[in-house]
Parts: sequence; C-alpha cells; structure tokens
Amino acid sequence: MSEGIVTKHSTITQVLEDFGNEMQKDLKAQLVKDKAYVSGDLAEQIDFTAVVNGQGYLFQLKLKKYYDYVNKGVNGTKTVKNNTPYSYMTASKIPFYFAKQWMNNKGLFVAKGTTITSLAGKQYKAGDKDSQAFAMARSWKQNGIRGNHFYDKVVTEQRLDKLRKDLTAAGGEDLRAVITEQFKKLK
Repeated sequence: MSEGIVTKHSTITQVLEDFGNEMQKDLKAQLVKDKAYVSGDLAEQIDFTAVVNGQGYLFQLKLKKYYDYVNKGVNGTKTVKNNTPYSYMTASKIPFYFAKQWMNNKGLFVAKGTTITSLAGKQYKAGDKDSQAFAMARSWKQNGIRGNHFYDKVVTEQRLDKLRKDLTAAGGEDLRAVITEQFKKLK
C-alpha cells in the first residue's frame, strides 16, 4: 500500500470495498508472515462488509473473537511479562484443544516412546499426542503466550488517514454526481 497518496475512486462504496478487500488481504498475509497461520481459522474468517442504506454507510471488519489474544498475547498464571491486558486465570481450563491443533499443524508431535533430552540433560520418553499437547497447553497457561501484533501492524493510523482522504475525495465526486443528476431533471 502506498501511504499518503489519495486514490481517486468513483464512489464512497468503491472506496470502502477497496479498503475492506485490502484489509482482508493484508491481515491474512501478516498472519502468514508472523507464522501465526495454523489452521487458517482466524485468517480465513476475516470479513469486511460495506453497506449503503438510506441513512448512510455502514462498514465493519469482522474477526474471530480471539483475534486480540493472538494480537496482544496472554499472560500466564506464573508469569506476567507480555504487556497485555489478558491473562489466564488460575481456575481457567488449559487451552488443550488449541495446543493439540497447533502442534499437529506445525508437525511438532514426537513418535510415542521416542527418547527426548531436555536442555538440562534430563531424558524423557514421549507419550501419546494427547499427553504432549497437554504439556504444551499447561506451559501456555503457566507462561503465557506472546502476542504477534498482526492487527496492529496492519490497522495503522496512516492507513486510516488514507481512508479518510479517499472518502473525502469520493464524497465530493458522489455529491457532484447527485447535483448533476438533479440539474438534468430540472431542464
């Protein structure tokens, strides 16, 4: 995206549609770039709608409810270091389902019975996928999850300023078209 350049559009609707399409594309690309594209659930559910009705324009960017946890991160029960408003509570469930899905999609499971050596030199026998995912989920809950700021990198003040400028330019064009059409009717 070229920052600071006002793009000429024929209508406000076109400006909003172009903005929405660009946001969807860039948010998905940022998730991939940040290696946060796991199952595709978050990236593929990004939706932008622009609706014109008799009272004005409505546009909305929709993401899965958990997008901000990925964006800002979550503090663990033992560690508060991620500079985020979110944290696992001691009584909350561990994120087992998400850990299993993440580990599966990243190919992180070790064959059952394989000997694993920790950084401290201790050796462990790998358990089944559920026990490995449980260990990962427990670690996430205790230590937290660092945010990747994918949303903050895409939805910037510069991008919103460009939208404001494009809407202003297109609004003038829309108004000119309405006035021209009304004058034609008067002739």
